Amino acid sequence: LSLQLTIWVHTNSNFTTPLYDRARCGLFGMLPRARVRTAFALLCVLVNFGAIAALHHNPGSAAPPPSLTSWAADLTDKSSPAVVNTHAPVLRWPSIVTPGSLGFRETAVLSLTVEIPKLCLRTAGQKRPDPSEWGLNERGDAPACTQAWTSGEMRMAVLDTWTGLYVVDGHNGLTPDTLYSWTVTERVVVFSNGTAAPPSASATHHGQFRTAPSLVSPAAEAARAMAGANFTKLWNGSVTSVAGRIQPSGFLPTSVSGGYGGITMEYPRDASGQIIGLMYQGPEFHPLAKSALQFMLQQLKEAYKPGASFNSYAPHVMTANKELTKIVGFDTRDQTDDTFYLSAAWGAYSNLTGDTSLERPFYDLLRGYADHYLAAGAKSLGFGGSPQAPSLGGGVPYWNESLSLLWNPNLEHSRLGSFWSAYDQVANSMAVEGLRALEAAATRLGIWDDAARWATHRAAILHGIDTSLTYTFEDGAAMYAELRGHENAFSEDKGSVGFSPLLPGASFVSVIPLVMGLTVMGSASPDVEAHAEALGLDIAKMDTTWNLIRRQASFQWVNQDPTLSAYVPTTHVNTSGLTNPPVRTTPLPSNVTMGCNRSARLVGAAALTLASGADMCDPSTNSEICGNVTTADYCCALAQMYPSRSSPAVGAWFFNGATTACSGHGCCYLKKVGSPDTFTKPDPNFSAGYGPAAFDDWCAYSGKFNTADACPAPGGTSCSCGSYAVIGKTVGWELGWAAFRHDFVRLTVLHRWLGQAAHVEQTTLFGESYEYSCIKEGEADGFAPAVGPKTPRGAGCWGDPGNGVQIGWFLWGEALAKAAVTRAQPN
Repeated sequence: LSLQLTIWVHTNSNFTTPLYDRARCGLFGMLPRARVRTAFALLCVLVNFGAIAALHHNPGSAAPPPSLTSWAADLTDKSSPAVVNTHAPVLRWPSIVTPGSLGFRETAVLSLTVEIPKLCLRTAGQKRPDPSEWGLNERGDAPACTQAWTSGEMRMAVLDTWTGLYVVDGHNGLTPDTLYSWTVTERVVVFSNGTAAPPSASATHHGQFRTAPSLVSPAAEAARAMAGANFTKLWNGSVTSVAGRIQPSGFLPTSVSGGYGGITMEYPRDASGQIIGLMYQGPEFHPLAKSALQFMLQQLKEAYKPGASFNSYAPHVMTANKELTKIVGFDTRDQTDDTFYLSAAWGAYSNLTGDTSLERPFYDLLRGYADHYLAAGAKSLGFGGSPQAPSLGGGVPYWNESLSLLWNPNLEHSRLGSFWSAYDQVANSMAVEGLRALEAAATRLGIWDDAARWATHRAAILHGIDTSLTYTFEDGAAMYAELRGHENAFSEDKGSVGFSPLLPGASFVSVIPLVMGLTVMGSASPDVEAHAEALGLDIAKMDTTWNLIRRQASFQWVNQDPTLSAYVPTTHVNTSGLTNPPVRTTPLPSNVTMGCNRSARLVGAAALTLASGADMCDPSTNSEICGNVTTADYCCALAQMYPSRSSPAVGAWFFNGATTACSGHGCCYLKKVGSPDTFTKPDPNFSAGYGPAAFDDWCAYSGKFNTADACPAPGGTSCSCGSYAVIGKTVGWELGWAAFRHDFVRLTVLHRWLGQAAHVEQTTLFGESYEYSCIKEGEADGFAPAVGPKTPRGAGCWGDPGNGVQIGWFLWGEALAKAAVTRAQPN
């Protein structure tokens, strides 16, 4: 769907659209018994027949949506425009697209452009205005504008919860008692089945809203959103959790919800993130942060053995004894970013607290860790290898002179849920900050040669980021790219990094360069931007990166109260696929529909056209699932949500009702791709149909970046392959960046959204991620199981609640946000 939203001056119009409502099915995989899962799948079929997205023109006479507050600009009265008391009103219109019940699948590709003449345009890299220019005076007036505010073209994959709704943010602020007008033009680009939309698939809507005379400043509104009851519970629960999980010994576990190996596991990267976040809560937390940092470094120092496999660099995981007083085991995976995360946390402690007592005891350890990667000729050791006898994945140089970047054997990425062999933004940006910490410590310790060496390495990596991990658009604007590399299927790279083209992408990996300004981003100095750029952070490039994420790597999160909705960043998306989505050249057969509509089902001889092909699930190898499916209805329902409700991958299903070989009933087979069976004799008891993957081959993702059918592919010929979850640290980093840039309107939107989306009645721990489909199902049908002592992860909608690195960056970002809002308001 392409949506062109242009704000011009128009007369009032009267329209609204009801909230999207549909029959929802729970996650079959969460049900305890196979027969219960199967029965529930049949219920899905009976109440929720799928259908592909359909076009319709809403006449505009529907009842207004419930729960609208003064934040909504919903025009239900022709006599006067709605009055809003917010800088981030929620615009609504009767969308021409009514998504079907597709199980939270992509239904189309859409684009949005919003323009408001009376708003000020925020430009990439602009210096933060004086507070008086940010609507912070007594009336909250915004400055005069020389050009209209625009969102730029936004493209995103539309989910089946789509409704005509847009949250106006990303600007400097509205002016009280002022009339604003807007226009929305929708146009479908391509449907999820790969078919192009006809030219008639478009419509235009108009509306107005007026701001209240009592509208407060953007900073004051952000402060109110931060003080909301739900968000306060989330904030207090998260701070208390991190502070309370630090043991008397200083041991700091990653998970308190049973994830990642349980309470005896400490991940140095996660511990570093938590320590950074805790330090920013104020001096009263500094002793706790020091205890955790000192314990981790001391345990690593005692195990340090230069050149001896994992003992020569920071380990991926450390395992404590039952008493949580000593580390007794280490994971052998080599992750370059782990080492520099440690150095960054160590340096942040000295910088923020002024306490340098941990520098001398642990400088040699962290110097040795850094030299593992940066010493002349340094090469990977592989699993259990040594410099003399490299093991699998060993012998690969860490430093690439031509790219001027460090290699990371195992970047953890949400793409494919796997490790990546890459020259990536995480490892290299963390190296820049970690080397800054080492340089500062060496200078204070009088180790001048080291200080000069760290400065040289740091400058070289900064050059590599600016040249080899930067993507430049046609208009000259540049963004931080994700990586150069490839997925390595959870194993060490086999002998060579290999050439991989640049993946600009857009994900949490793209925005981590903001840590290069970590040491000053929380400062109240009026020259804070100059200081950050002196440390290597390109503010204009980071602004462009966040803008790209907002325009092409976000999705519409519709909260129960639609006025608390937001466009939020997905974990990852391939932006080129949204810019130029593929159109199917060979249409699917005309009778193919999504879901389990019996009228479209293939029966008898026709069913054999999908009966062949490799089985994803068959009764002989998966009797607990496929073996318990007794009818064609059950088989079709299972196909729509296998292997999981949020990411089904079945392309076709086939049910052999002519046999009783599967525990006395017919047999169900699920296939990635169904193909004709030309050998079996037809039988009227055969049934078959298409699964969700048949509609998603336009989103085929092989994991390789240099083949024509991959996603992303050169030239932007494939789709986005988005993940409809919000990873926790991205929220923390966006909070921090919005605070740094004084984007108080975005801070308001994020706090409004998170206060409801987090569902603090389930858990007050900040989520590892927020899984959209899972949360929407929980809202509709109840969260099962609920979060409790025996089920600390509940329905699974929050990943690992309270996960270390995620909650740590949330604490950091929110601390910066609170400080920025406090400083911006009059005493």
